[in-house]
Amino acid sequence: MQVFVDVAGQDDNLGDSVLRRGLLDALRASGTTLHVHSGDNSESYVSGLELPDEDVQYSSRRAWRNALLQSVGREKTSLAIDPGEIRSDAEMNFAGPRVIAAAAAVRLRGGAVIHSGIGLRAASHPRDRGTRVLARLSSVTTWRDEPSRARGVHGYVAPDWAFATGPSSPRFGDRSCIAVSMRGDRSVPNERWVELVNDLAESTQLTPVIFAQVRRDNELASWIAARVPRATVEIWPDEVNHHDREIWVRSLFARSLTVVSDRVHALIIGATEGAVPIGLTRNPEKLTRTLSGGGITGHTFDTSAATTHSDAILEASRRGDEIRASVQSSRAKLDELQQQIRQLLAR
Repeated sequence: MQVFVDVAGQDDNLGDSVLRRGLLDALRASGTTLHVHSGDNSESYVSGLELPDEDVQYSSRRAWRNALLQSVGREKTSLAIDPGEIRSDAEMNFAGPRVIAAAAAVRLRGGAVIHSGIGLRAASHPRDRGTRVLARLSSVTTWRDEPSRARGVHGYVAPDWAFATGPSSPRFGDRSCIAVSMRGDRSVPNERWVELVNDLAESTQLTPVIFAQVRRDNELASWIAARVPRATVEIWPDEVNHHDREIWVRSLFARSLTVVSDRVHALIIGATEGAVPIGLTRNPEKLTRTLSGGGITGHTFDTSAATTHSDAILEASRRGDEIRASVQSSRAKLDELQQQIRQLLAR
């Protein structure tokens, strides 16, 4: 079985390589050969995918698509849709005519279409019709949150594939830090955000470590560190690739009580290492729905709302056992989904 999968993502975003690696691992059924399109992503990004030598890699989407169509005509071929947060609107539509045509050809020739781990960004749009067609065409259809499933109609909710990565169980020991990572491509956090983070650090008497999960967040990390007493800052150096940065980030999470972020995969990766996720931003809608898909609720806070108080955040930071149980439950669901996918591909 030849399995074609598109894993192109944001080149400087650690979360993009981590979540796609979770899906890639699920596609490695006995007797399959993976044809992986990583687009114009750098070697640094690809290092985070941890591709074995036997995978066939493509940097050209056209070459990858042509190889897919040729393979469909020769032998059993399957297709996996790129996971993550995806747009379905006038400017960009992941379920466009070419993708639907390729999926239909794969199914007609006896192959499988794996549509898994997808979240839909923004409000419903007329082009959701294509989204629903692709979801119905697929052999396996899962969404990473309930609002996306409702828009796509077909399929069911399964946790984001990043929940499947990391250690088999969180490491315990001295948790002496509060890990903090915020988006650098939006306006800087408001005064209320700074106050809430300072209150958490003061209440726990832990050291805030401000870090960049995405390289474009480096400048903001330094900005935050200047406003949080006792904080240290850890930017992402240009010479460090995704693979090595992930090792460092996970080591930070393994010694952190909490991870405070508006980056959903900072929160998920942190949770897989035993750190309690605290989603703290002006509009936590994406964080709320994606974490809920992994069974984590009550851990996102709106800094523009008068109801967000330090006491609620401190109480959430103490739910480590609850978070570890949610991670184990999410992994059990993804293990089951992985077996379903592998059995489908093996047939």
